[in-house]
Amino acid sequence: MSKKYFMAFLLIILIIVASTTFTIKNLLNMHSNAKEIAQTWVPNLQLMGWINGAVSDIPSIVLRLTLENNPQEMSRIENEELKPLLKEIQEKLEIYEEHYISNSEEADLYAYFEKNWHEYLDKLPTIIEAGKEKKYDITNRQIKVAYPIWYEANDTINKIIIYNNKKSQRASQSSFNLFEYTILLILFSNLVTILLIVIIVLWTSSNEFRELINLMRRKE
Repeated sequence: MSKKYFMAFLLIILIIVASTTFTIKNLLNMHSNAKEIAQTWVPNLQLMGWINGAVSDIPSIVLRLTLENNPQEMSRIENEELKPLLKEIQEKLEIYEEHYISNSEEADLYAYFEKNWHEYLDKLPTIIEAGKEKKYDITNRQIKVAYPIWYEANDTINKIIIYNNKKSQRASQSSFNLFEYTILLILFSNLVTILLIVIIVLWTSSNEFRELINLMRRKE
């Protein structure tokens, strides 16, 4: 009898230990996913969102500069708006390239953006110089040539944002699935444990009741 009790309680302990082990493992995976989202995907999306907005602003600044008639205002736009923004874009791109590119697919998207972006930047001096000299026919022609290149660069930034957003959503969904699985595992292990305890109690009570009946019969 005692051996059967021992085996039953040992089984309960094994279920509790196994359940606890899997729960801790899943909690560690959830923590890892949450850390990845907080340290990688959120800053990544924030950074690329800023770059996207800044890249989108460049053509309008260039257009304002080339249409400006006041030389002092042209100089202000170029030195206080255009050049600082281009410098900051480059700094942000270096941060992104160094810290946030996670795989070859993302690297290919960034390489394609970088190719078009530098090609667009190479055309800006000609556009700006023609604007300063009031050569509007050259300015318009160069802007038309540069626009599709800028559009490709800007569109690629949007593709990178969409790509990283999907990866962030997958990481979030993975954490949610682990949470659901952990809850179900805890409920299942608790249910099995309770059932085993109930069975043991009923079994013990039944044996004691039979022993009591037998004792009463012997006394009669």
